[in-house]
Amino acid sequence: MGNNYTWGLNPVRDTLLQMIVIGVDISDRQFKSELNTIFSLIIENHLKNREDLVYLDFKVKKTDMHFKVIGNNIVSALWLSGMMPRNPTAVYEKNECHIGGKTYTFDKKKKILISSIVK
Repeated sequence: MGNNYTWGLNPVRDTLLQMIVIGVDISDRQFKSELNTIFSLIIENHLKNREDLVYLDFKVKKTDMHFKVIGNNIVSALWLSGMMPRNPTAVYEKNECHIGGKTYTFDKKKKILISSIVK
């Protein structure tokens, strides 16, 4: 069984899906700059300080059957997951964020978000 996709919950994911459906190879190095611009436009609508876009850092990997967009720091990983921390600088410096009853940290070696329930 698969998961249902809900449109509108994560504008970054929605945009990526739309591009893939129309045949864009989002892993193409020449497209990286355009993808960065698209993500910046989406994210800046949620930021108090546009200069926080400096934390947007990601890579795109392509395997035989799918693409994987990987945040290279906690702020990028949160943004790509559809979560918009209020103070990206503090989140980046602490490598920790509290959103929706969960604490998120970022494993810098594995490049993954780790969540734990706040008790």
